[in-house]
Amino acid sequence: MDVGDAFPLHRLRRVALPLGLALGAIIACADADRADTDALRQPEPEPASSEAAAPGAPGRADGPTCLDPSGPQLTDASAGLVRIGATESSVRAECNVVADTALMLEGDVQPAILVEVGTDTVLAEIVDARVWRIRVRSPGLRTADSVGVGTPARQLLAAPGANVVWGEGNHVVVTPEHCGLSFLLTALPPRARPWSTAEVAEMPDSVRVGEVLVIGSC
Repeated sequence: MDVGDAFPLHRLRRVALPLGLALGAIIACADADRADTDALRQPEPEPASSEAAAPGAPGRADGPTCLDPSGPQLTDASAGLVRIGATESSVRAECNVVADTALMLEGDVQPAILVEVGTDTVLAEIVDARVWRIRVRSPGLRTADSVGVGTPARQLLAAPGANVVWGEGNHVVVTPEHCGLSFLLTALPPRARPWSTAEVAEMPDSVRVGEVLVIGSC
C-alpha cells in the first residue's frame, strides 16, 4: 500500500501543526524556567559594613576636655583649665559649658556656669564676667598630694596648722598647705553648737570632704 493511501497527506498536516505548537510551548516554558533559576542564582549584594560611623555621630573625644596638661587638676587657684579670675568668655572658649545657672547665697542671686572638666563637672561662680569662685563636688579632681572630695577630715587635720572653722552653716577645714582651698565637711553628727578642730580630728573616716571651694587667695 502506498504511504499516501495509508495516511493521507492532509491528515498528516493536521496532526503535525498541533504537535509543533505544543513542542514550541514546551521549549518556551523550559527557557523561562532556566531564566528564573539563573536569576535566583545571582549573588546577593553584600551589606554595608556595620563598622562605618554614622555621619554626624557624636564623639566626646573631639570636644574640649578642659583638663590642665601641665599639672594637678585641683590647685589653690584652678580646677582643670577653669581658673580664678579668668573671663567667662575664655572659659566658654576652652571648655564645655553644660549649663548656665545661679546660686542663692545669703539672699543674693549669684550667676554661675556648670563646666565639664574631664569626666567631672565644676560650678564656676561669675562676678563681673569673671570666675570668682569654683565649687568642686566630685572626687575625680585632686591636688598634687591627692586631696579632694572624699578625703577624710582627720587626714586633712593631721597637717600642721590645719583648723576647722564654721561658716555659712558649714564646718570647713582650712590648712596652710592649701591656702587657696576650703574643704567643706559632710557626715558630721548634728548638734546645736559647732564641732571643734580637736573633736573632728578624732572622728571616723566617714566624716570627710563633701565639697571643695577654690577661692584663689590665702
